Amino acid sequence: MTRSIAWTAVAAGLLAACGPVDDSTTDPLLPDAALSEDAGGSADAGEDTDAGERLDAGEAADAGAEPDAGEPAEPEVWQSGAITVTEHPGSAWQVEQEGAEVVARYEGTGLALVIDPTNGSIDGRYSGIYVHLDDSPLFAGRYNGTDSSMFVPDRPWMNQTQVTVEAEGEQLTVEMLEGSLSQIPDSHYPSDEPFRWRSIWSLEAEGLRVAAAGLYYVLPSKQSCVLSIKGEGGVELGTLNIESDTSPFLRYFEDVRSIEVASSDFGLFTIATDAEILQVEVPRFPDTQLFELDFDHSFKDRGQLEVHTEMVLPLAL
Repeated sequence: MTRSIAWTAVAAGLLAACGPVDDSTTDPLLPDAALSEDAGGSADAGEDTDAGERLDAGEAADAGAEPDAGEPAEPEVWQSGAITVTEHPGSAWQVEQEGAEVVARYEGTGLALVIDPTNGSIDGRYSGIYVHLDDSPLFAGRYNGTDSSMFVPDRPWMNQTQVTVEAEGEQLTVEMLEGSLSQIPDSHYPSDEPFRWRSIWSLEAEGLRVAAAGLYYVLPSKQSCVLSIKGEGGVELGTLNIESDTSPFLRYFEDVRSIEVASSDFGLFTIATDAEILQVEVPRFPDTQLFELDFDHSFKDRGQLEVHTEMVLPLAL
């Protein structure tokens, strides 16, 4: 069984499980959005769906049937709310339902990724992928009075209506979808494609590697952070020094190829990218510890549907 087969098996039930998306919700991550105390408000995605529903490929087989000795083991497929998980035999990642959360743990370490498809109105936490080490959150903070990961989809205040997780070998692949790009205001490239964010996670000797594609945000900490933004061939495009008390600002950079981050909270790392337009914003919202690296202007202004980034996050295991 492949991931596409698993998706076909459950796609029809996901939208019903998640309920309707509130398209009128104010966008707190856009610079011209009005500040809203309600960071979502729509129902928790999939809250009426039985968690951990098993969709194993051999589930309907006769109870007494024996698999051929030479056949490879089938991946296990299961569903929790809006999330569908495919686990391949021998994967370094074990994905489990833990209470209301779906958690992927890397074997033999304290590293875990918490996959949250909900908008924050129920659990006070935006949708996204949360890095935990020994049950303590890393690369996270507050945004507009809501807990947030550094890694979030383009509209984390919306319930993600379709989430697929695949654990195979050393890699964990997560894809989140919701809504329609036709809902982006001021876009010069209207599209009916969904908002899509795909990320691949793997643990290496240097740290936690994250490779992403689609439209999404990276939200570093404002605390003592220096950005060095470079274009093709390492040409310097600009350097920004950001502190927790930095006044709100908005800057744009074109044809970015790397973003060097030196953060007192998140460490030193470099983001490689093919972003045609990068928006850097220190937002005006209260109770906000994070700032924005926003890639959706590459789509709105240049029609770039998939922005790629790759980074290795420092991680002491």
